[in-house]
Amino acid sequence: MKIQERQETDVLVVGAGPTGLMLAGELALAGVTVTVAERQQVPSGQSRGGGITARTCEILAMRGLLDATSERAVAREAVGGHFAGLPVPLDTRPWRTRHPDGLLIPQDRLEQVLETHALEQGAIVRRGTELTGLAAGDSGVDAALTGPDGPVVLHSRYLVACDGGHSTVRKLTGIAFPDGRGQ
Repeated sequence: MKIQERQETDVLVVGAGPTGLMLAGELALAGVTVTVAERQQVPSGQSRGGGITARTCEILAMRGLLDATSERAVAREAVGGHFAGLPVPLDTRPWRTRHPDGLLIPQDRLEQVLETHALEQGAIVRRGTELTGLAAGDSGVDAALTGPDGPVVLHSRYLVACDGGHSTVRKLTGIAFPDGRGQ
């Protein structure tokens, strides 16, 4: 039986979607050591989200990421909003923002911007790495991970579940996810 290597990080983020990558970038920017574990070896190219709101644009602008995001956005008329990519007339003039129309950008393109930013800030993104076990203790969490280099135990002070509706973290911790039918 192979003994698993043990590594350390301040925060382990499970899931490299927009939320996990943005969080990793922010934590790394603040000087926190952060590792992102993502099961997929490469981004899927699929998009669960198709656009970002005016407030998200403002936040990206504050971090200097709006230009890179805009370059990857889908061109469209400034109509104030969209639903499923279709324009929705919306009077955004009363909004106090420089970005009232948001951006139409597939999720995978936004993830490219956010992953690049997180890496530039010093975050570690471990793709092809699956969370297989968790054990909480007084000093944090031991996460059993299996990746391209084999199994490893990553000890972190904090673990953040950003791994979606079918969350492995949620399942391993026994946290229920009501589905609207009481289940």
